[in-house]
Amino acid sequence: MTFPFTWTVRRDGSHYNAKDWFGEGGRCDQEPRLSYIDRCYRATKQVRRSWLVDGTECANSDEAWAKLQHPPTFSEAELAALAVMTDEPQDLRGAYPYEVLRGLRNKGAASANMGRYTITPAGRAVLALQGAEHDQ
Repeated sequence: MTFPFTWTVRRDGSHYNAKDWFGEGGRCDQEPRLSYIDRCYRATKQVRRSWLVDGTECANSDEAWAKLQHPPTFSEAELAALAVMTDEPQDLRGAYPYEVLRGLRNKGAASANMGRYTITPAGRAVLALQGAEHDQ
């Protein structure tokens, strides 16, 4: 499966350095849940792109596309952090663990810039669904 031809991906400034490889990462502009890592293997200099959905590596683009067809799941800690986010950037790094904030960003519910987090339209939709479930 290939992703829609209108989708674009671009480097997001993330860098990786492992024993056997190094690489750079990026994210899809149209689907923030989709990201990638381009790995360059030190021994062979071969480059391999790995797709990630919600921060979890997929075996290939077909698996990534299949995962994108289902909504992400959120932990209670992620929902608690999302509930305090607004459209105004806030530094929440001292209030919530890094893994929680990274999870929200990977799932497209929050955006981050220089450690300051804002809620996204997808994040507002998650909160609206949570509110509707509690009303029932």
